[in-house]
Amino acid sequence: MKKLIIYHNFKENYIVSYPVQLMYLMFYDDKIKNYLKNNNMQVISLLDYFINEEDKNKIIKDNFKLCDKEIMEIQERTSDNFINNYFLKCEEFSNSVIIGFHHEGFDMILGKNYDKFKSKNCKIYLWQDDLHYFNKINKIPYDAPVADFRLDKVDYILTPSIKYFQNISSPYLSKTINYYYCFNENVFNKIDVNWSDRINKIVLTGSVCHGYPVRRMLHLAYKNYKKNKKDPIGKLIEHIPHIGGDRIIFNDKNGINYYAQLCKYKAAVFGFYKHPLNYPLAKIMEFLICGNLAFLEYNSCLDELGLVKFKHYVPVLKNCKNELVMDNLEYYEKYLNSNIGEKIAKQGCIFARNKFTMMNKVKEFLQINNSN
Repeated sequence: MKKLIIYHNFKENYIVSYPVQLMYLMFYDDKIKNYLKNNNMQVISLLDYFINEEDKNKIIKDNFKLCDKEIMEIQERTSDNFINNYFLKCEEFSNSVIIGFHHEGFDMILGKNYDKFKSKNCKIYLWQDDLHYFNKINKIPYDAPVADFRLDKVDYILTPSIKYFQNISSPYLSKTINYYYCFNENVFNKIDVNWSDRINKIVLTGSVCHGYPVRRMLHLAYKNYKKNKKDPIGKLIEHIPHIGGDRIIFNDKNGINYYAQLCKYKAAVFGFYKHPLNYPLAKIMEFLICGNLAFLEYNSCLDELGLVKFKHYVPVLKNCKNELVMDNLEYYEKYLNSNIGEKIAKQGCIFARNKFTMMNKVKEFLQINNSN
């Protein structure tokens, strides 16, 4: 049976969004592990290879008390124990598939251990949501291609969207694969709220910095309306920060706190970051799985995700100069206060919940692995 070796951050209080965590947490789900076994693949986690009970207890029981340095030291020791005492000594690990999630995972694979893994003919993937991480760490402008030894070494790059690499004409584009986020189907029944029970507003969540022009304009309208009733569109907006999840590993409540906030509102709005960072975020599908009527800034990557205008979402209103129209309150109210809006919200919810599940994501990974 082929081994699927998972490398990820041991830290439970890992300040990333729930969909990012779920990309590796899903491999701990019993249904997922059984499905993979039935397809001749066994999940191997470093969490089963602690060098001693002290390290195990620290990670499993006292994780929140540990600083980043302590966690990475334990992770390093655990990796060394697995590689030197199991991986290199057991023939069953030959031709394994290895995935490193974020630099805390793939640095341990593509650094000092790379030759050891390749000595057993392993196929290596890295998963990274924000591909401009490599520009940032190498101090290269975001609009320029970057060279990085990890991207050179890895066999394939998995990412929610290849759009950024397309935008900057990255030399690594040919080995980069679209692998969008998934969502935990086990919690869908916990985030069902009737349309009629929701607040009749459009929630704006996340960053509203200058890089997000649509979000920023709507946030300014929201503040102006609260202050002096100017910018009437602001009365439809409610801004909340991204409160994150419970940060308890393997616990299906992870992320529920944020989703519970989204479910209070009928609608939500999303705007893209400026080029070249104008790729789709998990937030788009988070709105849909929560049953929000999604007002989305149009971008061709929405088509690539399978989303259809006025069937799964409503595009934000722009003029012929591609500028956000701020004085057409009726456009948004028409959907907020009608059966049409409710229908689009339901269609979007059904689409997202059917397509972007953990099980479908694992099936997609098997297809990717079998064809590369």
